[in-house]
Amino acid sequence: MANLKNKEQAKQRVDELLTEFEKLKAKARNAQSERKKEIEDNMRELELAERDLREKYDRMDNFGQTTLEEFSKEFFTSAEAFSNSLESAKRKF
Repeated sequence: MANLKNKEQAKQRVDELLTEFEKLKAKARNAQSERKKEIEDNMRELELAERDLREKYDRMDNFGQTTLEEFSKEFFTSAEAFSNSLESAKRKF
């Protein structure tokens, strides 16, 4: 039961972070030209972090009970890092 709750929490966290990421990508597309380079660099970093987050979520979601706890910890660490990167990028806008 706890593992189902962890999966649900992970899914909710991923959905929240990816929604924020999509909003930020839209904002970056509309940014002023003098800040384009800085914003593009930030977006590239976030895209790398997004791929890492999705990969860890997929691994966690596809493995059984034995390794689920290990992947869950790895996923939530990655989710927190992605969240911090998002917040940092949002502050720069």
